[in-house]
Amino acid sequence: ALLGVLTSIIALYYYLVVLKVAYVDRAEGEDVPLKTSGGFKTALTITVAGMIFFGIFATPLYTLSTLAAQTVR
Repeated sequence: ALLGVLTSIIALYYYLVVLKVAYVDRAEGEDVPLKTSGGFKTALTITVAGMIFFGIFATPLYTLSTLAAQTVR
């Protein structure tokens, strides 16, 4: 039982260090904005627009797809 407690404490310390590095420590050049291409911005805009469209019109699209699936049978 003591070995299990010790290994759990070591694992907890390891994962807390990983979380500290990921969320607390600052990286070099962190304040420098990312350079993005026009294609990336276009793809991001299309993706966001699709998410908003399918989020707003989810019920009508679901109903339409259900009716289409029933006609295939």
